Amino acid sequence: MFAGWGRFVYRNRWATLIGSGVLLATSVVLLMMGGTLTSGGPLTSNLQSARAGNLITSELGVAKVTSNFDLIFRSDSLTVTDPQYQAAVADALAPIQGDPRISKLVSPYNAPNTTVAQAFTSKDGHEALVSVELTSSGQQAWKDYDDMRGKVHSSTLAVTGTGFVAINQAFNKTLESDLQRAETVTLPVTLILLVLIFATIVAAGLPLGVGILTIVGGIGGTFFLNRFTDVSQYALNIVTLIGLGVSIDYSLFIVNRFRDELARGQNREDAVATTMATAGRAITFSGLTVAVGLSAMLFFQGTFMASMGAAGAIVVAVAVLYALTFLPALLAVLGPRVDRWRLPFMRGRTSGGGFWSALATWVMKRPIVVLVPTVAFLVIAATPFLQLRLANGNVDMLPTHIEARQGYDRLVADFQGQDQTTFNIVVNYPDGSPLTASRIADQYALERRIASIPGVLHTSSIYDLDPNLGLSEYTQLYTGDPNNLPQPVRQLMSSTVGKHVVLIQASTNAEISSNTARDIVKAIRADRAVTDGSVLVGGATAIDVDVIQFIYDQVPLAVGTVVLVTYVLLFLLTGSVVLPLKAVVLNFLSIGASFGALVAISPTFWVSLRSRSIRASP
Repeated sequence: MFAGWGRFVYRNRWATLIGSGVLLATSVVLLMMGGTLTSGGPLTSNLQSARAGNLITSELGVAKVTSNFDLIFRSDSLTVTDPQYQAAVADALAPIQGDPRISKLVSPYNAPNTTVAQAFTSKDGHEALVSVELTSSGQQAWKDYDDMRGKVHSSTLAVTGTGFVAINQAFNKTLESDLQRAETVTLPVTLILLVLIFATIVAAGLPLGVGILTIVGGIGGTFFLNRFTDVSQYALNIVTLIGLGVSIDYSLFIVNRFRDELARGQNREDAVATTMATAGRAITFSGLTVAVGLSAMLFFQGTFMASMGAAGAIVVAVAVLYALTFLPALLAVLGPRVDRWRLPFMRGRTSGGGFWSALATWVMKRPIVVLVPTVAFLVIAATPFLQLRLANGNVDMLPTHIEARQGYDRLVADFQGQDQTTFNIVVNYPDGSPLTASRIADQYALERRIASIPGVLHTSSIYDLDPNLGLSEYTQLYTGDPNNLPQPVRQLMSSTVGKHVVLIQASTNAEISSNTARDIVKAIRADRAVTDGSVLVGGATAIDVDVIQFIYDQVPLAVGTVVLVTYVLLFLLTGSVVLPLKAVVLNFLSIGASFGALVAISPTFWVSLRSRSIRASP
């Protein structure tokens, strides 16, 4: 079948090249049209944290994501309460005051109450926080932020921009610059290596050219996918790295085999047919196994991993498509000219022998001597993987020289309460009102138990109006006529009490992904003393815990599926029962060693080892 395909491509080489040109043009159009990639992914609604967030949104009218950014003003000499400071802030904000793209602007000078004003003033009194909410979202919000940030400046105060929009835009720009830098470095280095491998410019340029076409097609396919589902911005990294690697790998096999067949005296048609029957068949099955491996991430629907797996499978498919169509058609046109522009200082091709042949012969004569230490090394290298600790990405992933990261660090360090992690505890009663006497008693007791959990700084709810009030007073207050409630109480209830839910919030100064914060979430969820309702915990830490647990739960199914399908594909390729099993075992060893190295180079792992060695010292 593959030999027949090779002859078909040879006889229709110009039509195949035209078809490849149409595919390239389509990819370029899709690439230029772009898309709106996300910094994460849609959270699966089956997770408890997602259900808590959905209830808060539907029952309390609180938006899931606010399109906002923060501006931090600082003076080393003036304080926020100085008239000169206030005038400087007003002058700096003047260009964006009244901008129709802004829905709300809050500062210490127009805060609704003194509590908010204090929260928007730094601990040392020299910094003022201004929060700006935008009417736009997504990439339009990024553009609006860029425009407004450029207009806000002061000759008296230092200004730093951060917040949701600024941080997401910083991630996007960082990824773009990383991709550009990777391409700038990788492509020339790859070309040099290919020249050293092939010793001719033309042969070396073919795999690199296919690699570039594959990246363009992969990115275009990813943007096309984005029209139907959310796609993580990290998917572009997957497309570039995997696309370049597999396309050059596959093209190298094709070009090398074609040159070998020409060197054996075959004509162009037979050389293309033999190349497709051997190397073409091999890369097809290789592409299928790689795509199957990447498609395993589709089992993690509701996380950013699903879109990355889909994007990876797309770019691998594009790589195989170009390697089976464009490349053999081009080789059919070039023929012996594939060896043109040979470097004069490079040795010619040899029919056999050389270093690699000698190495293979030496290894095969001593299989046990080589196998035992190699496997032992891979197993030892994989041992750090046992200490793997997963966490969702956060602002700490951004380089420290970026303004949004610097602003976030100052926000957390300098402003009261910004270093705290908040847990949103939703007490849900699907069958009726949450404000009955028995349910109020359950909620009141629940909040007190949450407040006593180690690491919880404080809690807040409708049962914290006055420390002098007890359960009986709150029961009388909330079971009576709601029209008799004081206005401040009504305002509090509008944001914490819904038709079926009551919101309780707890805070800790532990980091979002810390063990302390995770333990608090687990302790709250372990408390089931609510008679006829359910307790759901949301917030950043709860999402962190749920997503990681979801990944752990899906791993056996994903890995099992990949192993089974890979085994079947390799059986169809080799006709052997043992060789696919060997490949699966070697994959596990190499992947384990890779993860082990990844864990070993993380700072947390080495700090843990150092701590252990210190404790063990006399």
